[in-house]
Amino acid sequence: MMPNEELTLLPFDLKWVKGNFDADAFGDFDLHFNKFYVDTKLSKMLYVNGKVIGYVMVKPLSMGRIIKDILYWVKHKKYSDFSLFVSPDSIRSYSKKQGIFINSIYIMPQYRHQSYSDKLTEYCRQLGDYTWGISRKIIFEKYWGPKQHQIRTVEYNDGEEVNVIFADQR
Repeated sequence: MMPNEELTLLPFDLKWVKGNFDADAFGDFDLHFNKFYVDTKLSKMLYVNGKVIGYVMVKPLSMGRIIKDILYWVKHKKYSDFSLFVSPDSIRSYSKKQGIFINSIYIMPQYRHQSYSDKLTEYCRQLGDYTWGISRKIIFEKYWGPKQHQIRTVEYNDGEEVNVIFADQR
């Protein structure tokens, strides 16, 4: 970031997001963007000096709820290779807190690696007691784990690839 830049979070712009959605990183847009996983009133656009450079899609949602769903699908053989990386008591402790699911954070390529995503993650942390997300294992290990100080809680195979559920370390 440059010292004199004006960073602003403004209301979510679905048209811009759809036009700039990174399918290589996130997969299918329609799968990501639905009412179960995105709250358009809480999701935001990031502007630098009046120009859109990224966004965050979020939703208040309990990590425990999703883990219960995953366990259901493991039991019914749709998912496999389920691993828990924290104690069950640790997972239960999240159930009494307000979780903020970060569906996706996107920064335009020319603005990456300059700490702009920090503004979006700071915003998300203010919305609830903890933030969490789901990522492909390779993306988690490259970006989320080391950069955002996230802890791996659950890992599972959905038949196509290994996914990781992670939460912040508060």
